[in-house]
Amino acid sequence: MTNNNLSDAMRMTVEVSVDKHRLALPLTVVAQVARAAMVTPLPDAPALLLGVIDFHGELIPVLDIRVRLGLESRPLRLSDLLVVLRTPSRCLAIVVDGVIGITEWEERDFVPARTLAAESGVFEGVARGGEGLLVIVDPDAFLGQKERAVLDEALADHE
Repeated sequence: MTNNNLSDAMRMTVEVSVDKHRLALPLTVVAQVARAAMVTPLPDAPALLLGVIDFHGELIPVLDIRVRLGLESRPLRLSDLLVVLRTPSRCLAIVVDGVIGITEWEERDFVPARTLAAESGVFEGVARGGEGLLVIVDPDAFLGQKERAVLDEALADHE
């Protein structure tokens, strides 16, 4: 998503809540929001990976982004939602507490993560939205290189 001239589509985000945090995901990668479903755990998977779900015939990983955000992990709840994301590198789902809505923000209100912190991790930047500050996340950054390799191997074993 990093770009000096953000397109209109990149300034449209789906705002979600994780614990008491408000995060924004690029609308262009959000495929669907669904109620929590049975997640099949994978052996020896990283803590970030809750398991996989069958999404319209496709096995997709379900990530506990609380782990990536440095929050305390917790078991999946019936009230949780799965946000299915189709990023340029893969399809995945993340567990969130709720979906707040679609938010549009102005490019002039966006501050890139690299200007705020030496290491940005999953954060693309911060934008001023209608209800305050939005932390814009990069779904492709949820998985590190090692986690991607472990996940690819685990999914290959279950196809």
